[in-house]
Amino acid sequence: MIVGTRGKRAAIVATIVLTLIVVLSLAAQQNEPDECFGGALSADPLHCEVIAWAHNEGVIEVDAVYRAGTALYIYLVQSDLLYGDDDALQKMLTKAQEVARDTGEYDCVLNPRLCDSGVLGIGSSDYFLPVTSAYQTIRFLTGGAEARRSITGWRAFEQLWPEHDEDAGGAAGTSGDFDISGVDRTNFPTLSGNCVGLTRNSDINNVCWAWDLRPGVGIANYTDYTSDGKLYASVKVAPGEDEAAKITEAKKALIAAQPDYVTEKNLVVVPVPHDFEELWRWSLILERFANSSGNTLGIYKVELGFNWLGGLGQDRKHVFPLQDAPNLDDHWRETGFTDGSRTRVIIQVGTYEFDKTVAGLPRLLKQLEIPENAVGLIYQVKDHIYQRPVALTDQQSVVDADSPVSGTQAGFTLRQAQG
Repeated sequence: MIVGTRGKRAAIVATIVLTLIVVLSLAAQQNEPDECFGGALSADPLHCEVIAWAHNEGVIEVDAVYRAGTALYIYLVQSDLLYGDDDALQKMLTKAQEVARDTGEYDCVLNPRLCDSGVLGIGSSDYFLPVTSAYQTIRFLTGGAEARRSITGWRAFEQLWPEHDEDAGGAAGTSGDFDISGVDRTNFPTLSGNCVGLTRNSDINNVCWAWDLRPGVGIANYTDYTSDGKLYASVKVAPGEDEAAKITEAKKALIAAQPDYVTEKNLVVVPVPHDFEELWRWSLILERFANSSGNTLGIYKVELGFNWLGGLGQDRKHVFPLQDAPNLDDHWRETGFTDGSRTRVIIQVGTYEFDKTVAGLPRLLKQLEIPENAVGLIYQVKDHIYQRPVALTDQQSVVDADSPVSGTQAGFTLRQAQG
């Protein structure tokens, strides 16, 4: 049978049309949130239905969904903030109320003032998506999936949707070496004379000044506000150095520097393994690692602090791994003052992935040539549950509750861990 020219053309056109239909159908399927965005919202049916509906209807366009510690990050293609887009939010509110009426659940969504806490609100109203059961919070972030690279610790984010072959956390979170090729471990600003610009809070700044004003002493901490009227100076004693001789030498230098204020009677010198400059420099190296693509541990924040939680709050996973720098919060509450002999300046590490960081940090410190006893606190960084409408692109994290943990993990003994 011979097919004419018209027949051939019709067959070609039909093939092209069929191919386009298949391609467009596959593309649409890929854009649709399969099973609540890869199961990311399966524990929260209302959130799943409203957000998936908004995506499918073009109200919002979700580019990718990640778990970041205790939070769910939903990255939108758009560049404008979702919070403030009253038209989109009103459509999502209407859908949420429709779901609430159909299911007979989520009573707060039907209240005039909506829900007291949760995510997504309009104007002065509260929230039409209540508190999520699976996460501390859900954040809607702009700029697409690539925007996550602007957040410290992004390398450890777990991509939940679209399906992704490579685990964002990387194998080095549990075994093997970390990629430290992008971490500068040799170039540092000059600390001496620059304490104000190079330290981040007034208490640490005061210690830096004490170190700077008494060169050669090796000060690591200097406490002069204790209620017992004594002055406490932590001074580095190097391995193999005569501890008694070093303490005597340090006392002479400190008294000579302020003879009208510092005396043999009120001065207590405490030996420690590192001085302030070393701890500051090592904290910078860890911070540089946290901002590198090798950060598969989810480290979010590195800073110098003291051996207490203070404003961080007890209600998060945390561990003080050093016997020489225990948590002094209970001591503060019981006595009302600081025991200068036990107060230490330490490196504090905040992380999205607490368990992974506790297990992997000793290996990382060894690679970076940082002594393990320089890090005195590891704690969970946690996003908060919204209590009133705020901008959803704020990247700062604050404390919220978690469940207690205890036991032993690789590298550090969890002597004092609690959530």
